[in-house]
Amino acid sequence: MIAVQAEPFDAALLLADFSARAAGAGAIASFTGMVRDENDGAAVSGLTLDHHPRLTEKVIAGIGADAARRFDLTDIMIVHRYGAMIPGEAIVFAAAAAPHRRAAFDAVDYVMDRLKTEAPFWKREQRSDGAHWLEARASDVADRRRWDEEQGKVSVDFVPVRIAVLTVSDTRNLETDGSGGYLAGAVETAGHVLAARAIVPDDAAQIRAAVQFWVDDPAVDVVITTGGTGLTGRDVTPEAVAPLFDKVIEGFAAVFHAISFQSVGLSTIQSRACAGVADGTFIFCLPGSGGAVRDGWEKVIVHQLDARTRPCNLVEIMPRLGE
Repeated sequence: MIAVQAEPFDAALLLADFSARAAGAGAIASFTGMVRDENDGAAVSGLTLDHHPRLTEKVIAGIGADAARRFDLTDIMIVHRYGAMIPGEAIVFAAAAAPHRRAAFDAVDYVMDRLKTEAPFWKREQRSDGAHWLEARASDVADRRRWDEEQGKVSVDFVPVRIAVLTVSDTRNLETDGSGGYLAGAVETAGHVLAARAIVPDDAAQIRAAVQFWVDDPAVDVVITTGGTGLTGRDVTPEAVAPLFDKVIEGFAAVFHAISFQSVGLSTIQSRACAGVADGTFIFCLPGSGGAVRDGWEKVIVHQLDARTRPCNLVEIMPRLGE
């Protein structure tokens, strides 16, 4: 269970509910974070947390999923408040159930270290000496990094992301959609989660609505479309999707064309493949041909959606997209 809410909660009731759900687990560990009444020698009268609604839930859900995989949990609960709070009120509750106590303890510790440094909340503390914006301390960052460090070397695990595939076509269906079918299979073969798959006609309104629906869904991290990126009158995918972008990933188009040139030569100029970020969701718009889809996925996207890719990748910056 993942919840981001303004309403106060009773940590004891949450723990009782979680314990009932996790009956049979070998160990349950929990943590409750409270609003303090003093900080840096000044009295605290209140704390306000602002947030990005869709992105916050998506990031916290991702942290919970990572913890469940990493520590082999049988269940996990994270409840985080936003809005105005006073000293003594609970801010965050995290609980983990696992076969053994060490995994449960470590999972809760891991979740809190990541929430402290990655969850997109903007925290303003009202003290006796005025209002202060709070940021992660150096010790918080160090606590987060220790989970990735082993004997002085950074060790990064593969992190599955949730990908939705949209085929844009007036004529294809699930049986004849070779490009969408390939992407759906490739996503799962790579170890990611196929969050959804759909087909819409070459209609700008329907394309935009489908992509926007997934952008709004906290269970979707990435959207990949195939089709409608050409130059004919019915090719409207870029026009439909580009207005959703908060930022354009200009390098994707440049790299895609360089790779496509090796496959189809100068014919690559007829493609308007593009990519961007919308409300914390990565969006890639690929052509409809099977060869172009394979080039885009196998030579670009699959590598950037792999947390192990160095020197950098898109997965590692997902928690920071709402900064």
